[in-house]
Amino acid sequence: MMLLNINILNQDIETWPRESYYFDADIYNSGKEFAGKTEKTIGDLDIRPGGIAHVEIDFTVPPKYSGVYYYKVFLVQKGKRIAESDLQEFNVTGIQGKTSL
Repeated sequence: MMLLNINILNQDIETWPRESYYFDADIYNSGKEFAGKTEKTIGDLDIRPGGIAHVEIDFTVPPKYSGVYYYKVFLVQKGKRIAESDLQEFNVTGIQGKTSL
């Protein structure tokens, strides 16, 4: 599992009421082609102007993943995408099997 820690500043003039916004992320392979999507993570706090929304997005990395991948995070408010990150790189190292000690 991979955990994406996201912080975003509310530069709007209005408060983002809890449950009116959510975050999700698209996953891309090494060729930057779409490979998957995370579940939505719904905001659970009101974020006033100038406040920071912090969210942790869980992503279960499929066993077949290995090598370089990318993700892009989206902020959706009231059904409309209002922000997106640049592509961020991450590396997946496969586990070759269990070892007995």
